[in-house]
Amino acid sequence: MERDLREYYKLLDEEWNPYKPGGYKRFLEALRVVDSIVEHKFIRDIIKRRNKVRILDVCSGYGIGGIALAKVMEEHKKQVDLTLVDIREEVLIRAKKWSIEVLRKPAKTLVLDVMNLKKLGEKFDLIIMYGNSIAHFSPWDLLLLLPSIINVLEDNGVFIVENIDVGLQLLMGYKYIWIERGSKPILNFHASYDILKGTCRRLFFSFEHNEKGFVDLHFWYTSTLGALLFCFFNDLSILSHPWEHWKYYVIVRRPRENMPRITKKRVEEILSENLKSERQEKT
Repeated sequence: MERDLREYYKLLDEEWNPYKPGGYKRFLEALRVVDSIVEHKFIRDIIKRRNKVRILDVCSGYGIGGIALAKVMEEHKKQVDLTLVDIREEVLIRAKKWSIEVLRKPAKTLVLDVMNLKKLGEKFDLIIMYGNSIAHFSPWDLLLLLPSIINVLEDNGVFIVENIDVGLQLLMGYKYIWIERGSKPILNFHASYDILKGTCRRLFFSFEHNEKGFVDLHFWYTSTLGALLFCFFNDLSILSHPWEHWKYYVIVRRPRENMPRITKKRVEEILSENLKSERQEKT
């Protein structure tokens, strides 16, 4: 899966790399989006209480969301410590360089699986997952991801998740074939569906590079994502994107107490047991 993700985002580099026109445009858009998000009461409370704000950008890529959030916080006269976490070291190197140019100081970067955030050894006031990275996590993955997030979130901290709503995607025809947004066409086809994980395997193809590959995605309804997050957090709010009507931001705070202990091993056992059962029913 990690290799598939690397190949997928390599082809989308033009649209995410802030040193390229498409990526720089996306960063300017992120500044506008984040500027509206920080007006939410959950985040205004942090701005009122904190002189120094610790921000964590998970699945950060080039850090577009995290760096934009840090920039807006600085405009609110806050000292900012920014940490970027991703599994791609080569992208984090450029992200650190970009953070120096925008914030005049380097962000801390770490190659780390988001499921293991406890290894950071610190807590954060704001955690952001920007750019619809949530699509790379199935519902079963999310049961493991959220405890990892909670482990490094301050008691009154806020977690912000961007989501592209699946209902609107289906209405726009994404199920069959899609041309990825950007100056260079990348075709994205439906290949198969995993009924247990709820993930779609998408075949992507670049005419320019004559390359193809696969990526597994789970398309979230914002309502479903919000309901699952609400099982882990006491406070929840959903904001719409300022101008792209298919994007939403789920904002949560105050983790619930006495949450069930869910382990990766147990999730894998459940999936394996049900996979065997499904195969037996088909034979």
